[in-house]
Amino acid sequence: MDNVVLIIGNGFDLDLKLKTKYIDFANSELWPFDLGCTEFAEFLNKSKSDKTWFDLEQLIGEYACGFHLYGDTIKKHFRTTTKVDIEDYQVLCEKLALYLQNAQKSEIDIQSTAAQVLHKVLQMSFSDSYNIYSFNYTDLNLIARKIGCNDNFTCHHIHGSLKDNNIILGCGDGENISHGYEFMRKSFNKNYNPPKILFDLLTRETIIFFGLSFGSIDYAYFNLFFDTIANVEEVHKGYFKSKNIHIFTYDEKSRMEILHNIHERTNKRLSQISVINNLTFYRTNETEDKEKIAKFLSKD
Repeated sequence: MDNVVLIIGNGFDLDLKLKTKYIDFANSELWPFDLGCTEFAEFLNKSKSDKTWFDLEQLIGEYACGFHLYGDTIKKHFRTTTKVDIEDYQVLCEKLALYLQNAQKSEIDIQSTAAQVLHKVLQMSFSDSYNIYSFNYTDLNLIARKIGCNDNFTCHHIHGSLKDNNIILGCGDGENISHGYEFMRKSFNKNYNPPKILFDLLTRETIIFFGLSFGSIDYAYFNLFFDTIANVEEVHKGYFKSKNIHIFTYDEKSRMEILHNIHERTNKRLSQISVINNLTFYRTNETEDKEKIAKFLSKD
């Protein structure tokens, strides 16, 4: 296996047993809004207590779109007060970075599937045989050292990194946010300069996704890629070769969610993607996939 691009999301860190979920941060001592004395703080705290799944960036998007806490309910209204929200948002980013700095120092599971997949990619003969992109803020070079690999490689961070002190927290371009709240949009951040991931996706033969949900914020980076590999005519004309796509996810529920997201966002052309390309799922928490994962890890 060579000519690889590895793309990792938060599921990768979770598989390593790092406590990098947003809810872990929200329940930690570094959560800055325990008193809930501002509108933004009250909104996040209300959502934290009500939701079984706490997606901080989704909530930032909802708030920036004008959703507001009225008593025990959340409604939408036109918001004009931004100064306090800017200050709260900056504090939130600083505290999240500090929390993750501490979290990434924890011991990791070096026998996890995530560790073994990273080890496999980094053991390739030549560094130009692979490229690595991360939607996480955590230091992948530090993780490589912990699993006994050479850390002399470049990880391209999509939304900034702890190592460079430039994490980008916020909502995607698809959100119709209120004017004055553009500071909560990722692409408006002064540090926003995403690596050119599309070229690697279209030119590399093997694509490994680990721990991504392909949700609305991140899918923008894959939209053209999936549209292209679903196009039978493009393949027949020789514009690109079919891909070997390996998707590592947690369980059957997350596999179905990924398939749903890709199916809906490719105008229901999931079957075409599967016919044209070699699409394989690996569920790290499902016993019946252990043999398939072992086979992947042993492949040359």
